[in-house]
Amino acid sequence: MIACLDWSGAGEGSSSGRGGGKKSGASKKVGKVASPKGDTTSPKGDKASPKGAAAAPEGDAALAPPMFVVPDGAPALDAHRPSLAADAVQAVFARKRAAREDRIAKLVAEAKKAGRPAERIIAAILHDSEHAPHSTNRRQLAEIGVECPPPGTISLSDRDAAGALWRVIYGLAHLGIYLTGTDHLDDRALLRILCSRILEEEIRDVPPSRDMSEFIDLTPCRADMPDGLEGPFDVDGDELDDLDGEVGPGARPRKVVGRDALLPRPRRDAAM
Repeated sequence: MIACLDWSGAGEGSSSGRGGGKKSGASKKVGKVASPKGDTTSPKGDKASPKGAAAAPEGDAALAPPMFVVPDGAPALDAHRPSLAADAVQAVFARKRAAREDRIAKLVAEAKKAGRPAERIIAAILHDSEHAPHSTNRRQLAEIGVECPPPGTISLSDRDAAGALWRVIYGLAHLGIYLTGTDHLDDRALLRILCSRILEEEIRDVPPSRDMSEFIDLTPCRADMPDGLEGPFDVDGDELDDLDGEVGPGARPRKVVGRDALLPRPRRDAAM
């Protein structure tokens, strides 16, 4: 599993909350890729954060909701939304953004007082990687009304498993987290990996931002290909059970679904 950030750094100064906790199973490689400039333009009809909610960076409010696009042919977003109303979901994010801004401001003030570099972007990265509160994606999803199956075997029917999977997928997209490399996993296998491993990992609780997207690549890792950080990837035995085909030099998992083309992706208004 690879976690990769798509970060423009265009004023917001965000950094990933993932990686602040323990690693589970496969190693993770984190990289930052510039995203298109000019993402502040909002399509007509989008709503800003609810009245009375704490102020959020202007670009984040302009892009909400949601900050992602759904490809044609994907399961209907309306049928897989969080149980909270859209304005309540945005209120959760607005409160977290306001709290984050307050803590970043304090870090800037402390740096100035101590005679250290006091650029906001440095303070933001420091906050997000070392000072943001701990959480999990499961907890973050629960806060916006997305209920996820418990860890372990998925005992749902095929239809219910598919519905639960897409609620999780769209819920993660609301958090600015996107999946890729999933076509070798059927719905039940992917849901089990998400609910048993990815959603359980301890992370830093950083609210979604237009300046940062996180991609989690579930393409099987080959033991003979180092990740560039800590040597070869580790692959758990239970993860091998989810793969149709061998994992090793030259091996490629067989495609069992066409899900990747339907997964939500970050909205890039400047390119639309």
